[in-house]
Amino acid sequence: APGYYIMSDIRTTASELTRLVAGSKRVFWITWKNNDTDPWEFVPFLRHKHGHQVGEAVFTGYKVRWYTIPPDAEFDIGQIGPIAVNFQEGVSLTGIAYGGPQGAELTGGQRAWVTLRWQAKGPLQDNLKYFVYLRDAKGHVVAQYDWMMYSTQRVSTSYWRDDETTLGFAMPEVIPGTPPGKYEIEVGVYSER
Repeated sequence: APGYYIMSDIRTTASELTRLVAGSKRVFWITWKNNDTDPWEFVPFLRHKHGHQVGEAVFTGYKVRWYTIPPDAEFDIGQIGPIAVNFQEGVSLTGIAYGGPQGAELTGGQRAWVTLRWQAKGPLQDNLKYFVYLRDAKGHVVAQYDWMMYSTQRVSTSYWRDDETTLGFAMPEVIPGTPPGKYEIEVGVYSER
Protein backbone atom coordinates (compact mmCIF):
# COMPACT_ATOMS: atom_id res chain seq x y z
CA ALA A 1 0.00 0.00 0.00
CA PRO A 2 1.26 3.51 -0.71
CA GLY A 3 2.42 5.61 2.23
CA TYR A 4 2.36 9.39 2.63
CA TYR A 5 3.78 11.85 5.13
CA ILE A 6 1.14 14.42 6.01
CA MET A 7 1.91 17.61 7.91
CA SER A 8 -1.68 18.34 8.85
CA ASP A 9 -3.06 21.78 7.96
CA ILE A 10 -6.62 22.61 9.06
CA ARG A 11 -7.10 24.61 5.86
CA THR A 12 -6.07 21.95 3.32
CA THR A 13 -5.82 18.46 4.85
CA ALA A 14 -9.48 17.50 4.26
CA SER A 15 -9.18 17.93 0.50
CA GLU A 16 -5.69 16.35 0.49
CA LEU A 17 -7.02 13.24 2.26
CA THR A 18 -9.99 13.03 -0.11
CA ARG A 19 -7.53 12.89 -3.00
CA LEU A 20 -5.04 10.50 -1.34
CA VAL A 21 -7.52 7.85 -0.19
CA ALA A 22 -9.92 7.89 -3.15
CA GLY A 23 -11.09 4.34 -3.81
CA SER A 24 -9.60 2.95 -0.57
CA LYS A 25 -11.61 0.95 1.94
CA ARG A 26 -9.13 1.03 4.82
CA VAL A 27 -6.65 3.67 5.98
CA PHE A 28 -3.87 3.45 8.57
CA TRP A 29 -2.77 6.57 10.47
CA ILE A 30 0.63 6.42 12.23
CA THR A 31 1.65 9.09 14.71
CA TRP A 32 4.93 9.43 16.58
CA LYS A 33 5.07 10.41 20.23
CA ASN A 34 5.57 14.12 20.92
CA ASN A 35 5.36 15.23 17.29
CA ASP A 36 3.50 18.30 16.06
CA THR A 37 2.31 17.04 12.66
CA ASP A 38 -1.33 17.16 13.84
CA PRO A 39 -1.73 18.94 17.20
CA TRP A 40 -5.48 19.36 16.61
CA GLU A 41 -6.05 15.59 16.08
CA PHE A 42 -7.60 16.75 12.80
CA VAL A 43 -6.93 13.59 10.78
CA PRO A 44 -8.51 11.27 13.40
CA PHE A 45 -11.43 13.73 13.53
CA LEU A 46 -11.92 13.45 9.75
CA ARG A 47 -11.59 9.65 9.91
CA HIS A 48 -14.22 9.41 12.67
CA LYS A 49 -16.52 11.82 10.88
CA HIS A 50 -16.39 9.90 7.61
CA GLY A 51 -15.42 6.38 8.64
CA HIS A 52 -15.09 4.03 11.56
CA GLN A 53 -12.03 3.21 13.67
CA VAL A 54 -11.61 -0.57 13.74
CA GLY A 55 -8.30 -0.92 15.51
CA GLU A 56 -5.44 0.68 17.38
CA ALA A 57 -2.00 -0.53 18.41
CA VAL A 58 0.50 1.31 20.59
CA PHE A 59 4.21 0.65 20.22
CA THR A 60 7.28 2.22 21.80
CA GLY A 61 7.32 5.76 20.42
CA TYR A 62 4.35 5.57 18.06
CA LYS A 63 0.69 4.65 17.65
CA VAL A 64 -1.18 3.11 14.70
CA ARG A 65 -4.93 3.57 14.23
CA TRP A 66 -6.83 2.07 11.30
CA TYR A 67 -10.19 2.95 9.87
CA THR A 68 -12.68 1.68 7.36
CA ILE A 69 -13.97 4.39 5.06
CA PRO A 70 -16.36 4.54 2.13
CA PRO A 71 -14.39 4.44 -1.16
CA ASP A 72 -16.08 7.67 -2.26
CA ALA A 73 -15.44 9.58 1.01
CA GLU A 74 -15.17 13.35 0.70
CA PHE A 75 -13.64 14.66 3.90
CA ASP A 76 -14.89 17.94 5.32
CA ILE A 77 -15.29 19.78 8.63
CA GLY A 78 -19.07 20.27 8.36
CA GLN A 79 -21.13 23.36 7.64
CA ILE A 80 -20.11 25.84 10.33
CA GLY A 81 -22.99 28.00 11.52
CA PRO A 82 -22.39 31.33 13.22
CA ILE A 83 -22.56 31.67 16.99
CA ALA A 84 -21.32 34.40 19.33
CA VAL A 85 -20.14 33.25 22.76
CA ASN A 86 -17.50 35.26 24.63
CA PHE A 87 -15.49 33.49 27.33
CA GLN A 88 -13.82 35.42 30.15
CA GLU A 89 -10.53 33.70 29.27
CA GLY A 90 -10.28 36.08 26.27
CA VAL A 91 -11.56 33.96 23.39
CA SER A 92 -14.86 33.81 21.54
CA LEU A 93 -16.64 30.87 19.96
CA THR A 94 -17.73 32.28 16.60
CA GLY A 95 -18.94 29.15 14.78
CA ILE A 96 -19.97 25.55 15.34
CA ALA A 97 -20.89 22.44 13.33
CA TYR A 98 -21.83 19.06 14.78
CA GLY A 99 -23.31 15.67 13.97
CA GLY A 100 -22.77 11.95 14.22
CA PRO A 101 -22.54 8.87 12.00
CA GLN A 102 -26.26 9.15 11.12
CA GLY A 103 -26.69 12.91 11.14
CA ALA A 104 -27.58 14.25 14.59
CA GLU A 105 -28.54 10.84 16.03
CA LEU A 106 -26.10 8.77 18.09
CA THR A 107 -26.24 5.51 19.98
CA GLY A 108 -24.13 4.38 22.92
CA GLY A 109 -20.51 3.76 21.99
CA GLN A 110 -20.64 6.09 18.95
CA ARG A 111 -18.74 9.33 18.63
CA ALA A 112 -20.24 12.69 17.82
CA TRP A 113 -18.16 15.15 15.83
CA VAL A 114 -17.98 18.86 16.63
CA THR A 115 -16.11 21.61 14.77
CA LEU A 116 -15.50 24.85 16.68
CA ARG A 117 -14.29 28.19 15.30
CA TRP A 118 -12.34 30.27 17.84
CA GLN A 119 -11.16 33.87 17.86
CA ALA A 120 -8.79 35.62 20.28
CA LYS A 121 -10.07 38.85 21.81
CA GLY A 122 -6.77 40.48 22.68
CA PRO A 123 -3.51 38.99 23.98
CA LEU A 124 -3.96 35.73 25.87
CA GLN A 125 -1.85 35.03 28.95
CA ASP A 126 -2.62 31.35 29.43
CA ASN A 127 -2.56 28.27 27.25
CA LEU A 128 -6.22 27.40 26.93
CA LYS A 129 -8.09 24.13 26.52
CA TYR A 130 -11.68 23.55 25.52
CA PHE A 131 -14.20 20.89 26.44
CA VAL A 132 -17.28 19.58 24.69
CA TYR A 133 -19.91 17.77 26.77
CA LEU A 134 -23.13 16.06 25.75
CA ARG A 135 -25.62 16.42 28.63
CA ASP A 136 -28.97 14.78 29.23
CA ALA A 137 -32.09 16.60 30.45
CA LYS A 138 -30.97 16.14 34.08
CA GLY A 139 -27.55 17.60 33.41
CA HIS A 140 -25.61 14.32 33.44
CA VAL A 141 -22.58 14.21 31.13
CA VAL A 142 -22.90 11.27 28.71
CA ALA A 143 -19.94 12.20 26.49
CA GLN A 144 -16.88 14.39 26.99
CA TYR A 145 -13.91 15.59 24.96
CA ASP A 146 -11.10 17.96 26.07
CA TRP A 147 -8.29 19.33 23.93
CA MET A 148 -5.76 22.16 23.68
CA MET A 149 -6.45 25.17 21.46
CA TYR A 150 -3.90 25.56 18.67
CA SER A 151 -3.58 28.20 15.97
CA THR A 152 -3.18 27.43 12.29
CA GLN A 153 0.58 27.82 12.95
CA ARG A 154 0.45 25.01 15.60
CA VAL A 155 1.04 27.24 18.60
CA SER A 156 -0.91 27.36 21.86
CA THR A 157 -2.98 30.39 22.84
CA SER A 158 -0.32 32.29 24.83
CA TYR A 159 1.44 32.85 21.47
CA TRP A 160 -1.65 33.93 19.50
CA ARG A 161 -1.97 37.33 17.87
CA ASP A 162 -4.88 39.62 18.69
CA ASP A 163 -7.94 38.48 16.65
CA GLU A 164 -6.25 35.16 15.75
CA THR A 165 -8.87 32.80 14.31
CA THR A 166 -8.58 29.01 14.24
CA LEU A 167 -10.56 25.80 14.43
CA GLY A 168 -10.88 23.12 17.07
CA PHE A 169 -12.27 19.61 16.71
CA ALA A 170 -13.94 17.27 19.17
CA MET A 171 -15.02 13.61 19.05
CA PRO A 172 -16.96 12.94 22.28
CA GLU A 173 -17.88 9.27 22.62
CA VAL A 174 -21.35 8.51 24.01
CA ILE A 175 -21.24 6.19 27.02
CA PRO A 176 -22.50 2.70 26.04
CA GLY A 177 -25.99 2.06 27.43
CA THR A 178 -27.01 5.73 27.23
CA PRO A 179 -30.82 5.80 26.81
CA PRO A 180 -32.48 7.46 23.80
CA GLY A 181 -33.40 11.10 24.26
CA LYS A 182 -32.45 14.67 23.50
CA TYR A 183 -29.03 15.84 24.58
CA GLU A 184 -27.43 19.27 24.64
CA ILE A 185 -23.92 20.24 23.56
CA GLU A 186 -22.01 22.28 26.12
CA VAL A 187 -18.74 23.99 25.19
CA GLY A 188 -16.37 25.54 27.71
CA VAL A 189 -12.86 26.97 27.99
CA TYR A 190 -10.32 26.68 30.79
CA SER A 191 -6.65 27.34 31.47
CA GLU A 192 -4.14 24.51 31.11
CA ARG A 193 -2.68 25.42 34.55
